[in-house]
Amino acid sequence: MSSFFPNFCPVTDQCLPLGDKATDSDILFTVKVENSSQFFGKLIVSDIKPNGSNPVKIDRYFYIQFKSPAVIGNSDVNTITNPWVDVKPDISSEQLDATTFLVKVELDFHGPYTFKGVEVITFYVNGNLDNDPHQFTQTFTLSTNQIV
Repeated sequence: MSSFFPNFCPVTDQCLPLGDKATDSDILFTVKVENSSQFFGKLIVSDIKPNGSNPVKIDRYFYIQFKSPAVIGNSDVNTITNPWVDVKPDISSEQLDATTFLVKVELDFHGPYTFKGVEVITFYVNGNLDNDPHQFTQTFTLSTNQIV
């Protein structure tokens, strides 16, 4: 995955009850599954903050990549920011096999933004997250750099 994100934050094998924690020299974040069934669920990214003293800042765009059991479209994401920003997603989903899609997300903040650890990004998934949620939560990468 690092070929898509030159400065990425991979999810490690550190699993906590509330979700998978990701650490990197740049970004910390949590990914968890909520309200899942064999037909629908939510993948929630939260606690986006720096790993160190440098804040997570973007000039305009923020990038996320992950695997999903279903196609994710622009209307399948919700963002909560403080202060509120009208974030516009640009999402593409590429089918990898019969049950897995690679999802690439570009979030347009329309200007500079500094993450404060209170933001929440929710992806609504019309697919089965129940069988093995970690096969999806552990694939998340977040980046402040453009997709290559």
